[in-house]
Amino acid sequence: MKNRAPCPLKINTVLYYLKLDLWFYYGKMKKDWGVFWRFRAFIVFSLSGGCKNMAIVSVVMGSDSDLPVMSLCLNALEKFQIPFEVQISSAHRVPEETAEFARRAAGRGIEVIVAGAGGAAHLAGVIAALTPLPVIAVPISSSPLGGIDALYAMVQMPRGIPVATVAVDGAYNAGLLAAQICAVKEPALRIKIADYKNELARGVREKNEKLQKSGYRQYLQYLQKNRP
Repeated sequence: MKNRAPCPLKINTVLYYLKLDLWFYYGKMKKDWGVFWRFRAFIVFSLSGGCKNMAIVSVVMGSDSDLPVMSLCLNALEKFQIPFEVQISSAHRVPEETAEFARRAAGRGIEVIVAGAGGAAHLAGVIAALTPLPVIAVPISSSPLGGIDALYAMVQMPRGIPVATVAVDGAYNAGLLAAQICAVKEPALRIKIADYKNELARGVREKNEKLQKSGYRQYLQYLQKNRP
């Protein structure tokens, strides 16, 4: 499933099609306006339709029971308007399909993969072994061990197969990290992330100012009264 978040047009893609447009206009077929305008309409259609469905982050989980946690990752991606896709795949139950997904991800335009799983969580490691893309792992607390087993399975990867593992159930941070990786080549996205971190800093300063004014006892009462 692919999200419907808006996707900014890639400037290189626009320039490429603009070159083709100008070539058609000034080239041998410039007098055939019917062909020219049909070609131009095809360009606009390809850009608008293709971009809308072009996921650059793939979020995959081992089971549908992981979705409540992994939805936090999707929330983070939506916050920064990053196009993504969501899939369920199991390294143990459908190993061939998982391997095929990992091998084809880069060729489909995916830039980052976020994999969430619990228990004997091998999903992220298997994917990382089969793709050159960065893989972010989310250990999920779905087992009697509370996610510690998944954490160890993900974070203790062998040399040469790195997996960036966030905290247990830390799917929101996984989404933020995916956004920061994508922002390496997207200046506009970098600005959004910087603004978000400035917003976090303002929140901390406001809380500290309130604490200093009211004193810790009154502030503690306020927290207890407004605890969700």
